[in-house]
Amino acid sequence: MQKHRITIGLIIITAAILISGVKFSDVNAGDLLQQPTLTFPTVTGTPSGPTVTILSTTGWLYVRSGPSTDFEELGILYNNEVVPALGQTAEGFWIKVKYYGSPTGEGWVYSPLVINNHTLPILEPVGTPTPKVTPTIDPTLAAQFINDQPGTRLPTFTAPAQLVIATHSADTSGGIISGIPMGLVIVSLFVVALFGALVIYSRR
Repeated sequence: MQKHRITIGLIIITAAILISGVKFSDVNAGDLLQQPTLTFPTVTGTPSGPTVTILSTTGWLYVRSGPSTDFEELGILYNNEVVPALGQTAEGFWIKVKYYGSPTGEGWVYSPLVINNHTLPILEPVGTPTPKVTPTIDPTLAAQFINDQPGTRLPTFTAPAQLVIATHSADTSGGIISGIPMGLVIVSLFVVALFGALVIYSRR
C-alpha cells in the first residue's frame, strides 16, 4: 500500500514538473515575440543647387584638378552619379564640381560627358597645369654622346670626272659601196695594178 502511494506521488511530481515546464516555455516565447524590432533610417538626400549627372561612354569619368586634360587626375566618378556643380569655363567644355576625394574638395569634369540642365556661372581657371614628368638630362651622361672628331692633315680625295669613251661609226662616203671590206678593195686594186704592170712589161 505504501509502495502505491510512493508511486502515485512520483507520478504527481513528474506531471507537475512537466506542466510547469510548458508554462515556462510559453512565457519565454511570448517574451521573445514581444521584443521590439529596430529600424535604422538611411539618409538619401539629394544635393541642393545645380547638379550634373555623369553619363560617359566608358561608364566612368576622370575628375581633374583643372579644366584641361593636362591637369592631374584626382579620381573618377561613375555613370549616374549626381554631384553639385559650381560653375563652368567660358567655352563651356569643363564644369567645376564638388569632389570630396580631392584636397580642396573640388574638381573639374568634361562637360560633353555629363548631363547639365542648369545655367552655371562662368569661372576663370586658376593656375597652370604642371607636367606629370619633368624630363631632366644628366650633363655627365650627355657628355658621353658628344662626338668631337679632331682635325686631320690627310689630303682630301676628289672624285675624277666621268670618263667619256669615244665611239667610231663607219664612214660610207667616198664612192665605196657600203658593206665591202676596205681590205678587199685594197687587195683588188693591188692585183689590177700588178696585172697592168705585167701587160706593159710583156709588150717590150
